[in-house]
Amino acid sequence: MKRVLICSFCVVLCIAMIAFALYSLFDNLPKEGKWKGVITQYKQAYPGQLALIIIFLIVGHVGLLISVPILVMTIREEYF
Repeated sequence: MKRVLICSFCVVLCIAMIAFALYSLFDNLPKEGKWKGVITQYKQAYPGQLALIIIFLIVGHVGLLISVPILVMTIREEYF
């Protein structure tokens, strides 16, 4: 039961990292004018924000690729 909770927490954490990165990216896009929603007009809120967003996206996706199969195997071991 403890391993299932830990794996579930890891999956939720990875999803939260991806959501944070996407929200941060879309939050700084222009919201009006002719450049509305165009990614080439992205303005960083602080230096290095784009690098942080890319790191969060990569770590979140790799974490999902690792933690979901581990969660499935753990559930299979403990309950079936």
